[in-house]
Amino acid sequence: MTDCSHYVVFTIKKNLTAEHVDRFVDRTAEVREQAVESIAGYRNMMVSDVVHGPRSFNVNEWATRQTYIALGNFMTSAAMLGVDTCPMEGIEPNKYDKVLGLHDKGFATVVACAAGYRSADDKYADLKKVRFPKAEMIETL
Repeated sequence: MTDCSHYVVFTIKKNLTAEHVDRFVDRTAEVREQAVESIAGYRNMMVSDVVHGPRSFNVNEWATRQTYIALGNFMTSAAMLGVDTCPMEGIEPNKYDKVLGLHDKGFATVVACAAGYRSADDKYADLKKVRFPKAEMIETL
């Protein structure tokens, strides 16, 4: 990771509040050029379900899983541009949070990903990739 040109840390916003939902709803209305009142039902559903409802207990876990969708899209997009990536989950999130000052901002580290161009003398670049056979991994019904 010390040799990569870019290092992306994927985080979540912890413990969503009604204010976070309101900010999102305001932005949605702005982008879609509609009145905030026209999506009040959507706003109220999110607050009653995700902020105060049963799913509020799992909102950080849900956000963490959503982060992996962003990671996958980042890696796919980079690959399409010819940029190599290496996701890193075996990190110490609390230390990242401390270094980046995330705790005070209400964020938490989930995963990181190095990106850049591989070295011309990368001895692993031309080795065959090792994968299990498709028949062992995919079941057709």
